[in-house]
This record gives sequence, structure tokens and C-alpha cells, in this order.
Amino acid sequence: YPLMGRLLVPSAGQSAGGGKKATLATLRGEKVCIHPHSINCKLHDIFRNNGGTNGANHGGDRDGTTQTSAATAPVLVCYDEATRGEALLYVRECTVVAAPALVLVASSLTVEPLPPVGSPEHDPEDPGEVAEATRIQTEAQRAQDATGDAVLVCDNWLRFRVPLAVLSQLACLRIRLARAFAAKVTRPGETLAADLSAALSAAATLLAHDGGAAGADDRG
Repeated sequence: YPLMGRLLVPSAGQSAGGGKKATLATLRGEKVCIHPHSINCKLHDIFRNNGGTNGANHGGDRDGTTQTSAATAPVLVCYDEATRGEALLYVRECTVVAAPALVLVASSLTVEPLPPVGSPEHDPEDPGEVAEATRIQTEAQRAQDATGDAVLVCDNWLRFRVPLAVLSQLACLRIRLARAFAAKVTRPGETLAADLSAALSAAATLLAHDGGAAGADDRG
């Protein structure tokens, strides 16, 4: 399993050591700083202005702490190793990775419904404001229900908002990728079955699209 951390961005309401150092939250619940000599030492400043987002998904910590909006995605960073300094844990060699890469290798995936829409701020003593807040909440809940989205939880840690129609496709792709890798390990000289070869091509296309590396004729 890759060594992975989620970038903590102060402007997104996340505790990140005052925002002076780029800090990652790890699967173990640790906070690890990106070393000042790393090329990514200012990574938190890059994402500070857009609220700590890296897409249109839903992110959260292992302890259940979610980001400020259900429409935000965690900024994921893969690193080589964590080194303990005099006072802090540091990572030096690291790179930002796309969410699909983690979804394809995650140990477990579970599906949860979207959290209910909250009521906007209003004066509970004012009947007019209460009625208006209820109307807004009801309309927002209907709009959310109509999207057909759910929350995909990776390894009981990271959460992504995903269309329900995509979930079965992801599950099928993960199964076929596992079978393809197993086939190459046990029978490296044999040609993969058509469905397994297609799964590898689909995974490559998915990662290429997300990273912007797909050819113009290959973008759907």
C-alpha cells in the first residue's frame, strides 16, 4: 500500500500547524511536515486560495473530520518515507497523486449515502426565517437526492463523492485488474485474456485523462 497523506490546508478549516509548513495527515492519524528542502514545501500555499480542493469530491479524515464542503476533494500526496527530526516527522521525496490511482489500489471500498443537507443559518425565534430556511433546506435536499451520487470510502479514511452509476464500473475494474496482475505473476509468458487486457487499457486511460496526458483523440 502506498505511503499516502492528505494535505492540510488552513484556509479549508483544517488544523495544519498554523499554516507555516506544508503538513500531511496520514492513515495512522499522524501529522507529517513536508521538508523545507522538498520541491513541494510550499504545496499548501498553492491550494490555499481554492479552499484546499483538488476536484469535485468529498474528503474526510480517518477520525471522521470532514472538509468544509461535501463538494471538495482531498489533495493526496504520495511519499517515499517519513523521517523523524528533532521535533517533527518529515517527508522529503513526495508527489501529488490523482484520486483514481488510490481508488484502484485501496484495500477496501465501502459506499455510504450522502450526508443530509443542513439548514441555513436563521433566527429560530422568527417564524418567517424558520419557514424560509426550511424551504431552502428542502429544495437543496431534493437537488442532492436527484444527483444520484453517493460517498465512496477508501480504507475507512478518504471519502469521495461519486455517481452511483460509476461505482459498479469501479468495482468491476478493480476485480479485473487484480486478476490481470495475478495472471501475469503466475503465467508471465501468456497473453492476457481480452477482458483483462481491456481492464489494463481502461485503467491506463483513466489515469492519463486525470493527469491530462491522454491524446486529443482519446478524450471522451
